Amino acid sequence: ATKEQIALARSQILASRKALNALDKPQWYILDRDANPGYAGFSEDSDKIEAIGRVFPAIFFIVAALVSLTTMTRLVEERRIEIGTLKSLGYGNLAIMSKYILYAAAPTVLGGLAGGYFGMQFFPVIIISAYSMLYAVPYPVTPLHIPFWMTGIVIGALSTLIATIAACENELRASPSTLMRPKSPKLGKRILLERIPLLWRSLSFIQKVTVRNIFRYKKRFFMTIVGVAGCTALLMTGFGLRDSVTAMLDLQFVEINRYDLTTTMTDTAKASDLNAVVSLLAGDDFVRGNMPCRRMTYDAGSEQPGMNARAPVSVTLVVPQDAETFHEYIVLRDRTTHAQLPFGASVAAPGGSGGMEGAVITEKLASLLGLVPGDSFFITDEDGVRIDILVSGITENYYAHYVYMTAALYTQLLGQAPEYNCVYTFLSETTLDDRIQLAGKVLNRKGVNAIYYTSAISETFQEVITNLNFVVLVLILSAAALAFVVLLNLTSINISERIRELATIEVLGFYDREVSAYVYRENIALTVIGAGIGLLLGVALHLYVVVSTETELMMFGRKIRPESFVYSVLLTLIFSICVNILTGKRLRSINMVEARKSVE
Repeated sequence: ATKEQIALARSQILASRKALNALDKPQWYILDRDANPGYAGFSEDSDKIEAIGRVFPAIFFIVAALVSLTTMTRLVEERRIEIGTLKSLGYGNLAIMSKYILYAAAPTVLGGLAGGYFGMQFFPVIIISAYSMLYAVPYPVTPLHIPFWMTGIVIGALSTLIATIAACENELRASPSTLMRPKSPKLGKRILLERIPLLWRSLSFIQKVTVRNIFRYKKRFFMTIVGVAGCTALLMTGFGLRDSVTAMLDLQFVEINRYDLTTTMTDTAKASDLNAVVSLLAGDDFVRGNMPCRRMTYDAGSEQPGMNARAPVSVTLVVPQDAETFHEYIVLRDRTTHAQLPFGASVAAPGGSGGMEGAVITEKLASLLGLVPGDSFFITDEDGVRIDILVSGITENYYAHYVYMTAALYTQLLGQAPEYNCVYTFLSETTLDDRIQLAGKVLNRKGVNAIYYTSAISETFQEVITNLNFVVLVLILSAAALAFVVLLNLTSINISERIRELATIEVLGFYDREVSAYVYRENIALTVIGAGIGLLLGVALHLYVVVSTETELMMFGRKIRPESFVYSVLLTLIFSICVNILTGKRLRSINMVEARKSVE
């Protein structure tokens, strides 16, 4: 190489070294899987399902314990003579009790093994399928969790065994001679209703008998109430959950977000590019109106007590070009009163000095950051620049987090006028072909990044609601199983306990349908009372489930439709009527002579 070439190479090397030395040292960011929004969201939703899993098993365990108590009490009472004989022969209480403990434990363990396997293979598939519209997940894997399985069996066995031991202890306190005689029927007592003469005299003889019998057997009374109330509460939860998601769909994409199309511009787009898009849309036959806005994504945080350790919340800042007509595109209102919120209202500044203009934020964001009107929060951009904002109002919203402010407040806080980068558009009635044609024209314009039809987002949520119907169906089937187990068990015990009474009224001339109605009236009355209590319990349970299943990005509706109350009560009554039909054959087959024979 010549000297000139060597000198040129050296100068290039020196220049490259200077350029490298001038570069800032790179910063390394090591992120684990939890930093991935998809994984983090799926993990959060799993925690929501876990919160529900703490409530529903408790309902079934309570009912199972009560059913076991009633069943084993009746079984032990029917074996009084046998227990008395064994006791007189010298058998100890533990030896006698072991027979019934084994009898109660065997079906509990076998049922726990079968039910646990079925539950772990069936229910997770339904729940994961319901979330498959939100996440791209493979086919659900349902391994057998032995600790959970064994815990369920142990709790079920303890519930049954405690009830069995309590029933046996109650009988074994008596002497053998007392046990060798049948237990005396419960004495009838005056009830509270009899102390109201005007109301009591208005009842017919049959109605008086029904009311007295209901309160005569208090254990069966409370057991039926609890079982039916649990059934109705589960139904209310299922229907209410569907109502909440459906309400979110209608409220968010019909009543609140009234615009039909959103057009977003690229970061490099100029004001002239946006104006060209607005002119194009305004000249289209299907367009009824346009509203340019400024939309930017920030991280929001709060310094309210307890919020310092919270991770930032991603929010979208929306600044409309015309604050006066913005409510035609997005409705800002209070969720409970539906009163329209003033846009650009002033609030008291921190320290009470004067008033400053604030921004309107969405309800879920206010809940996450612990904010109320008058509080302040901050947003930070990608460069870490912090902007403090006062809250002037909290608006109803169900999907995503938004901060709405006027152009004047934006200019005051950021020191520059907003550069509008999106357009909200009203459309007239259009077909799918019309929307595709309009989208093609808009996307071909310079500076356009993407367009979103509100109807497309709504249809996606509609598919989620369709999958949610499987969850509702599971709750209905669970409620039906609960009602059948409780009512069938108690009705059978009721007939067994009163078989001599029923045979007596048959001898007195009651027809088969009248004898059946004698028992059915009590079941229906208890079902109605239990359903009423179940509606109140269902409202509370529904609210818990809705709040527990909400994601950070989404808020469900809080109201339950009136027809859901009707459906819950009607289905509960239908379950009760089905049980009455199943037990009717046994009532008609009572042998009057055999039933009235003395046990002695």
